[in-house]
This record gives sequence, structure tokens and C-alpha cells, in this order.
Amino acid sequence: MRALYLLLFLVSINVSADAYFPSCFESSTFERNGKKLFITPDDLLNRPNWGLGDGEPPISIGSATEKVMSFLRDKYSVEEVIFAFVHLKSQVCSIDQEMQIVWFYVFAADSPISLVGISMTGRLIEAVE
Repeated sequence: MRALYLLLFLVSINVSADAYFPSCFESSTFERNGKKLFITPDDLLNRPNWGLGDGEPPISIGSATEKVMSFLRDKYSVEEVIFAFVHLKSQVCSIDQEMQIVWFYVFAADSPISLVGISMTGRLIEAVE
């Protein structure tokens, strides 16, 4: 009987863990000023095998910044961009009952007001409202 209770307890923890990590593609990974960033299945499935202790990220902060600056200058026709912050962010996903981590940069600008991400696959993640 004790084994049955233990089994039920472990199953309930597993179900809770899956419920705690919704699909990465249904909920936003970052939100600011009503704008949201979403990752795609490609960002997860084709991501390089990298973690915080593994040295430099696959996409350098310099390369990511250049890509975001080019995008913002083209989209808003501005010369200068003033960033509020830049984060290296992770999203934990439950895929086939296994926890996976997706890393990406988040760039938030105050001038022009915008939110942009760069995945470790190099994809620019444009915010949606």
C-alpha cells in the first residue's frame, strides 16, 4: 500500500511539472510594453548544444547587437538607438517529457520603443502585440 501512495505521489509531481512548463510556442517568452517575443520550434530543434558554463554563446553579443541595430535602423529610419537593457534569457520547455533549454538575447530599446530578440540559431525575433 505504501508503494502505491509513493507511485501516486511521483505521478502527481510529474504531471505538475509538465503543467508548470507549458508549450514554449504557445506563451510568450518575454514581454514589455504590451509587446511579446515568441520562440519557434526551429529555435528549439536546431539550437546549438550550449549552456552557461560552456564559454561564449554560439551567437556573440556583438553579432546579435549588429543584427538588432540594422533591423531597428531599417524599420524605424533612425540613426541612434537607445537601449534600456539587453538580457541573455533562457526558456525551459517540456518536450517529449524531457526538459529542454532555449537561450536567446532580448534587446529592449527606449528610443525607438521596441523589443527584439535573437535566437542562438541567429534568427531575429520580432515582437508582436
